[in-house]
Amino acid sequence: MSAIAANRKLLEEALAVKQNVINIIFYFDSNISKESTRLDFVHTMTTLATKYERMRSIPRFDVDGHNGECVWCPIERNFVDGCVCVDPIYDQCGEDYEKLVLERAHSYISQILAAQDESGQDMPLWRVIILSSKVALFRIDHCICD
Repeated sequence: MSAIAANRKLLEEALAVKQNVINIIFYFDSNISKESTRLDFVHTMTTLATKYERMRSIPRFDVDGHNGECVWCPIERNFVDGCVCVDPIYDQCGEDYEKLVLERAHSYISQILAAQDESGQDMPLWRVIILSSKVALFRIDHCICD
């Protein structure tokens, strides 16, 4: 069983601990098209996942043979495309545009990074959310960086 696939919210409430997620907001100088930005991030994250094992794996507690240590298990399918998404507010404009983008970033920051998608497929513990033509949010669980 995945160490993180368990319902993280229940785990946090029971143990009174929070998931340690590093949240980085990228600001770009010029407007870039939604699809171009998404494809650029997919390419970059594919490169990182190819180069770094933890970017393409999920941690699991292996009680058989590893004394309960956490081992990194590779995700055997193409997952990067599903980890880079465009936020639904991307196309909204108005006077409070910057405020809206930052509110959306904050709403993601308060969410848990799930180790599985809605269909139960394993997902790595990082995400890229493109919030606007000039702003993207990169979220990565700190355990990847240990």
